[in-house]
Amino acid sequence: VVLKPANIPVSGNYSRTVTRALPANLSPSPELDAMPWPHPVHRLDGPTTGLLVVAKTRTAAADLGKQFEARAVEKQYYAVVAGHMSGEGVIQEPLDDRPAETRFRVQETSRSASYGWVSALDLFPHTGRTHQLRRHLALLGHPIVGDTQYGEASQNTQNNRLLLCATGITLHHPNTGSELSLSITPPDKFAAWVRHEENAWAKDIYNPAN
Repeated sequence: VVLKPANIPVSGNYSRTVTRALPANLSPSPELDAMPWPHPVHRLDGPTTGLLVVAKTRTAAADLGKQFEARAVEKQYYAVVAGHMSGEGVIQEPLDDRPAETRFRVQETSRSASYGWVSALDLFPHTGRTHQLRRHLALLGHPIVGDTQYGEASQNTQNNRLLLCATGITLHHPNTGSELSLSITPPDKFAAWVRHEENAWAKDIYNPAN
């Protein structure tokens, strides 16, 4: 499992991709069915950072592919969205004429100079439609901060940073079958942006002439 940087695509016809970088950064497998180079077994949007599962052998790639296809892999994301949200719930809006389901849980809300309010969420997609989390939250009226595709132009962070991170993944190890659960904390830049927005809001409230 590798930590994918933001704004680098997993694969595709680009000079910089995660797939191109893997051979120089991961040692090859000693197994007989080792692949020529490591292969990501699922996708993350280009602007999204976080945990990405990579297979080194054909056996692992096949097993992990089946787990993802059967929706046996549990994925967790963290996002900062525009607007005030509370509690938890489920978004069940079809995407591309196919069922799509995302569960969310609000962690905190903060005042924001740019949006009035922003909310930090944990997200748990049950399905894996293209741009599912970004589209679902936009349909809910709370686009992810920094989303230039599904949000408004004014809802961009510095350098167009999308505040979305794949923070957790639970699957079964393709060799042992044992459950493997990994998690990370969101990038410090996410919290720093929220605090900056909160401070800017307070400054505007107490110094309206500015």
